[in-house]
Amino acid sequence: MRHLALLAFSLFTISLLAQPINDDCSGIIDLGVGPSCTDEIYNNIDATPSTVFSNPALNIPTCWPSVTNDVWFVFEPLANGSLIDFLITLTGTDAGPNNMALTQPALAVYRGECGIDELDELACVTAGAGATEVSVQLEGL
Repeated sequence: MRHLALLAFSLFTISLLAQPINDDCSGIIDLGVGPSCTDEIYNNIDATPSTVFSNPALNIPTCWPSVTNDVWFVFEPLANGSLIDFLITLTGTDAGPNNMALTQPALAVYRGECGIDELDELACVTAGAGATEVSVQLEGL
């Protein structure tokens, strides 16, 4: 069974709450099979950098300048083996406790299981300075 892990963070976040449950890969939020848009709002307030590789340099996704507030999500492609394309969009909102939108979001997509040295990076994107949205197209999963 293939799992895809999503790691998201922001270069700018004001911390007011405890760490989110999905701060580390061990607390990953499961979005199910072939996720679609939901009304759920998640945050990365007080999240910390994750360690999922024994080589410290690999704990920073290839397109990120650094890791500050990363959080984890997982979804599975269709179980019947059909290839499918996914468009994943991360959008910052001002619904948080500080009424400030997530800015310059970044998204990394991994294949594998949560565990040290068990993930392979598939895609990595970072929004431009001041942007509140970033997307990545995954084809043929």
